[in-house]
Amino acid sequence: MRKRENDLSLSICLELKLAFMKIMKSYILVVALLLPSISFTQCLTTTPTYRSVATGTGLWTTAGDWLSQPPYALSGGAYLVVNGTLAISGQLNMDAGATITVGSGGLVTCCTSGWCGGSCVSCGSSDKIDIGATHAWAGGGGSANATGPFAGPTTLNSGGLPVVLDYFNALVSSNKVSLEWKTDSEINFNYFSLERSIDGKSFDEIAQIKGHGTTNEAHKYAYEDNDPIIGRSYYRLTSNDFDGYQETFRVVSVEYHGEKKFHISPNPSDGSSVKFNFNFENDADAQVIIYDNLGSAIGSYHVFGNASIDFENSLKSGVYLAKYTSATFTKTERFLVK
Repeated sequence: MRKRENDLSLSICLELKLAFMKIMKSYILVVALLLPSISFTQCLTTTPTYRSVATGTGLWTTAGDWLSQPPYALSGGAYLVVNGTLAISGQLNMDAGATITVGSGGLVTCCTSGWCGGSCVSCGSSDKIDIGATHAWAGGGGSANATGPFAGPTTLNSGGLPVVLDYFNALVSSNKVSLEWKTDSEINFNYFSLERSIDGKSFDEIAQIKGHGTTNEAHKYAYEDNDPIIGRSYYRLTSNDFDGYQETFRVVSVEYHGEKKFHISPNPSDGSSVKFNFNFENDADAQVIIYDNLGSAIGSYHVFGNASIDFENSLKSGVYLAKYTSATFTKTERFLVK
């Protein structure tokens, strides 16, 4: 008899598991992780406001798994992971030290009612998130450290949002790529690192753009890449705070068709080394020959990618020529040695 009961329990568990897998595909999924956390992968509003049933861990998929207790509160050092939409209507209270991590494609905003079934409205100062005793975020207005809807990837803590990025765009013209972006607010913010990649995986910094410290005002930024990469290339922004915190934002890509070229840096050089920066992918047979101002060849070097050449004997002060040659392209550039 005990074995039949066990078999029946196992069968029920399997059926419940299969039913839950179906629910995941079409309904709201709120996952309580083993740590005191909740993950929103689709959409949950706080109207009516709910607090989770005190089961420690579990799978919460409907309003019945929550206890009505305005204002909506999470305790035990909880943090939220938002990969879908979290719509705040009213107040969300979290313990000191808690965070809300919004993944790529995630959104924290304001809605009037229902499980994202109600109409969304303009966020106000009464729609807010408090972390400990700190007013961390408000839908609009008020004295919060951050205001307005925000999208991922980013993390909200008691200090607010380090940088709320409104947009980041790249526009191709005949001989350059123009990059523009805007922040809605900045906290303890030092500078942006603008990075570029030829494959979307390995990025190199091409510029640093100073930020505005701490501000709730919108700020626009712009940068022109005058040596864009031929073909498909990728750009991204990484914010750098004064305390060392970094956050990398989404990647944008462009397709550029222009003249092949390279430049030498630093120029002037100290004579010990130079770096070659190409806006195209080198051929396997590419080489660079260095000439002095009398036309005498000093040395020949194979180059791969954005290569550096270290001279065995430092070059003397003067004018030099660097001739790049491959099966498909030849170009000569001048550089100076102090």
